[in-house]
Amino acid sequence: MRTYCEQAEELAAFLRGNGIAVEHAHEINSERDLITLLDANMGVAIVPRSAAAASALARTSIKGLELSRTVYLYGVAGRQRTPIASTIMKMLRGANWAKRLN
Repeated sequence: MRTYCEQAEELAAFLRGNGIAVEHAHEINSERDLITLLDANMGVAIVPRSAAAASALARTSIKGLELSRTVYLYGVAGRQRTPIASTIMKMLRGANWAKRLN
């Protein structure tokens, strides 16, 4: 379990409901540490699709497990932004998120 994961309780409930004892899970602080352990063949993990992983690791979806994350972008109105920050905000606002979420 990632110590900072906002989905930890929902994931634990899903695993318990499918007969997996989460009391024997380890806690990890970073995805990089987790991927290092997986590369060393030290267990299995449930990670986001966006997590960077070595090509040697196998990935599969889990039927019935639908986790999601909400990401917010904040900016202070009236405060001047760097050109890079302005560009990123414009790109995020203009993206077709409905297409990317399916």
